[in-house]
Amino acid sequence: MNYLKLTHFELRRVMPFFLSAIGLYALLQFIIVFFYQYRLHTFLAEELRSGGTIETFAVDWGPISLYTIANNSPFYLGSFMLVFITIIGYSIFIWYRDWFGKHLFIYRLLLMPIHRMTIYAAKFSAIVVMLLTLFASQLAFVPLQTKLLSMHLPNQLIEASSFSLLYSTNWLYGPTVPMIVHTSITMTLLALLLFTLFLIVLLERSFRVKGVFIAIAYIAVVGCTSIASIVLLDRFLYSSELFVIALILGFVFSALAIVLSFYLLVKKISV
Repeated sequence: MNYLKLTHFELRRVMPFFLSAIGLYALLQFIIVFFYQYRLHTFLAEELRSGGTIETFAVDWGPISLYTIANNSPFYLGSFMLVFITIIGYSIFIWYRDWFGKHLFIYRLLLMPIHRMTIYAAKFSAIVVMLLTLFASQLAFVPLQTKLLSMHLPNQLIEASSFSLLYSTNWLYGPTVPMIVHTSITMTLLALLLFTLFLIVLLERSFRVKGVFIAIAYIAVVGCTSIASIVLLDRFLYSSELFVIALILGFVFSALAIVLSFYLLVKKISV
């Protein structure tokens, strides 16, 4: 069984649950948008019957967009974030289901005539595919939900929305930082998180209880090193240079997590 077959196998195992989660969060978002536009349509009709105008209604309610809905209903973005967090959590479960599942399936995987890092790569790829599918679904839903929002409302009340506006990271990076920098650092941190979670599982499986404490110590060292580096260099570097340093640290610690996982998977875990 090669890498592609293993990745397909991992995706096939979780696909019913994953597609159900995508469907439920999409249904919830569309329901929220529908009832929000229905409520606004009712208010607008009352405003016009009482002698008001669309302009006065716009002054009271402001531009209407998906961003407005996101600010008024925590369930709109919350449904997406719940699926996102569940996928991140599954990056741990994807290992433990093989160890504690029926007939200790992990040993059958480890005994296959392939390099063990192929198993690692397949599991990581399955998580990445699910995350990309989740982001792509939200990108596809935004224009559809905007269309639904404007179904019974005048176009002059509707303001365009985008994925980057709904899930803005300006609070973290600042409003002046280019979107490409936002995306690069966010994806690097996300990859680092996945590699670190994989490493934590392999440490625990290799050393049991002692492995948990080793994992805690590793996270503490990585976290303190990263924070100390950024804080110390903040006095001497521009913001753009700090972002480069952050990217470099992300790549370095991701590579370290992969190397340590390679050692544990190949040298420490036996069948």
